[in-house]
Amino acid sequence: MKNTLNFVSVRLRVLLLVILSTVCVAGANAQKKNNHRGGDIHKEIRDFRIKFVAQEIELRDDQRKEFMETYSHLINDRRNAYAKVRELEKKVKDKKNASEADYKDLSDARSKASSEIVNLNTRYDAIFSKFLSQKQIVKMKEAEEKFRTRMLEMRGKSHSKKGMKK
Repeated sequence: MKNTLNFVSVRLRVLLLVILSTVCVAGANAQKKNNHRGGDIHKEIRDFRIKFVAQEIELRDDQRKEFMETYSHLINDRRNAYAKVRELEKKVKDKKNASEADYKDLSDARSKASSEIVNLNTRYDAIFSKFLSQKQIVKMKEAEEKFRTRMLEMRGKSHSKKGMKK
């Protein structure tokens, strides 16, 4: 009887070891896939954002295609305006002893990007006003803020969950 229990105990240990190994390997593979999917996730969020804003401003069928294309260009232009900022933020973060000059470059890049965003918004407002009403343009800006707020809330919930696991 004791040998039977010992045999069962060994089998359970082996089974547990196999399960744990499988979970670890699956987790590592999922993490690798997520790292390779970074661009896909950004694209998915971008596409969802466009659809969300389009829905919020109640587009007519004849406005939909032009809005999707124009808004997509606006998002890309905004992203490009902040490319240098992201690069410098990474540089400062990765550098253990970032210099005053590094922080000055980052500060200047942020100011420049903010100015570029203001110019982009003005330019695109003129483009949007050719096929959207002013009410729709205002709703678009409100929808963008609503989307941004929801994304930050989701990110906050995600970070708080990670903090709880530690």
